[in-house]
Amino acid sequence: LDPPLETMAFFAVATLLLCLAPFHLNACPTAPGSGVSYTTIYSIPNGCEQSSCDYFLAARLNDADPTYLDFWLEGNAGGWIAVGFSATSSMANADVLACALDSSSTPVLIDAWNPAGYSNTRDTQQDLCSNVLEHDSGRFTCSFARAINTGDPNGQDLQLDSDLYLLLATRSTTGTSGNPPELQKHSSTPPRSPSALNVVSLVTPPAISPSVSSSEQPVPSTSSSSVPMATPMPPTPPLTCPPASPASESDYRVFARIPAGCERSSCTYYLAVRTNPDDPEFLDFELEGDAQSWIAIGLSKTASMESADVSGCVVQADNSVAVVDAWNTPDSTNNVRDTLQDISFTSSSFGDSRISCTFSRPIVSGDTEQDLPMNDNYYLLFGRGNTSSTAQPPALNYHGPLTPVVSNSLVDITTATGEVGPPAEIGPSNCPPAPTSGAVYRLNATVPDGCPDNADYTVRVRTNNQNPSFLDFYLEGKTSGWIAVGFSPTDDMLTADVFACVVSSDGSTVSVTDAWNLPSIRSNVRDTIQDVCPHSTSFENGRISCIFSRAIQTSDTDNDLNLNGNYFILLGRGNSRSDTGTLSRHEDNPPIAKAVNPTVFSGCVPLTADAVHAASMRVLMVPIMLAIIALIILPE
Repeated sequence: LDPPLETMAFFAVATLLLCLAPFHLNACPTAPGSGVSYTTIYSIPNGCEQSSCDYFLAARLNDADPTYLDFWLEGNAGGWIAVGFSATSSMANADVLACALDSSSTPVLIDAWNPAGYSNTRDTQQDLCSNVLEHDSGRFTCSFARAINTGDPNGQDLQLDSDLYLLLATRSTTGTSGNPPELQKHSSTPPRSPSALNVVSLVTPPAISPSVSSSEQPVPSTSSSSVPMATPMPPTPPLTCPPASPASESDYRVFARIPAGCERSSCTYYLAVRTNPDDPEFLDFELEGDAQSWIAIGLSKTASMESADVSGCVVQADNSVAVVDAWNTPDSTNNVRDTLQDISFTSSSFGDSRISCTFSRPIVSGDTEQDLPMNDNYYLLFGRGNTSSTAQPPALNYHGPLTPVVSNSLVDITTATGEVGPPAEIGPSNCPPAPTSGAVYRLNATVPDGCPDNADYTVRVRTNNQNPSFLDFYLEGKTSGWIAVGFSPTDDMLTADVFACVVSSDGSTVSVTDAWNLPSIRSNVRDTIQDVCPHSTSFENGRISCIFSRAIQTSDTDNDLNLNGNYFILLGRGNSRSDTGTLSRHEDNPPIAKAVNPTVFSGCVPLTADAVHAASMRVLMVPIMLAIIALIILPE
């Protein structure tokens, strides 16, 4: 007999609805009713009230079907919030349960997994049963169920009655892509439980129900069970602020002390690194040093700041310290906050213009555009900055005169031991002997022009007799602060390579400084590597003199010019003194001598016509200005 048309229509519609519905291997259990209690698994920050937690996770056995776990997931996120389960504490092969906004900003459940590395993929079989899905004012509230053992034939689900690490992840911006939706990468490296947990054991037996009115949502309350509380910083429980003494160096490998050999508490910059003991896919960093705004470590393939991967700690307006994952763009030294913040804050302190912080970074990040894999050889850039930033989210401002010090060699920080340290501050290890008394210099340049005796300012250059790869310099001039010579490929101060002799604040000593002028502004900064060899200095009767040597070509390709070329010569002076060798702004625009090759030129280098004209105009302007003043103030 043929079945009635009504029966056939019923089965056709039912079949169509089943085909359109998300596929579940098992039938969904009855949703929890009002007045049920959940066991709190994790709350971030620790001990927060549920409604104020950034992340809150609770679970219970389903009353109607105890082969299911009911989850309550709540927290602040603009894209998605999720819990992951991992057998190894790594994100690879983790089982992920997420609440997310789809392309129409509608809350949806996503059953996903990480097949390898850090890539997330939607499960072929969606084994989540939705109860409550809400997103309001940037906050998710989600209640759903999942079978403890789904029997997923594709091997994409883990058995939740096993000992598993929990990964607590969120994404702050648009959370999904595609249709059906897939999770995009998290905003920052997910916090994780410090040890493997059996969630089923934690929630058995179910907690006693509190008194909740039938009109209320089944908001979970903390049971009396003893359960671990979450830490907001992966991959270990929160550490105390790093000690001022090197007490933790048995665990950490110290990479930098500046100055060399300093005690940690007195170092202007200190860096130590270790492999995280609970998750060897992460490195833990300890940074400490004198800075008013930020302190950071950069990785660079070329010893230059361009394309460097930067991790740092920045002081915010309320004097709290935030961690920042950043990078320097390839075409400049501009520092930009990473789109994906693959950095995990642990602890920090700030006081008396000194920053101390501890954080973790994955050795290999999923952010291949702005993060470098740390298990490779890099120069280390030891950076600090004193210029405050009000940016939100936090970012690193320009370092200013605190040019980052660069390690003296390439190093793999995942395996290296011992301090790599910065290059020596005193100068090259093969400094040549000082020129003898009465040595003859072949290049001369003076102010005023023409190389007269007893000029206001004199620069002399010769090739060192003992080591012809060095040039010897003699600088002498009338001023109370500093005198300098600069070499520039153009008749401009930008990118000039500068050597200066600077009087200390009390006038008792003169230091020799290797510096350079920034490419974008007329600002002078001390070189990261001091490639000058001081021989003698003096400051008497208002005149500075100094003799020093510098290699024609140094290893500092960022800040030093190869002097075997044609360069304009800048003759600068200033009145301000410094105990750190830094240069203040010059008195007048430095006269510029014509372009010559300092390694071969012999004779008196004339000033450029513009420089001579400017000097002449200054001489002429004095009587003119005096005459104008006289006309103004004298009575008729």
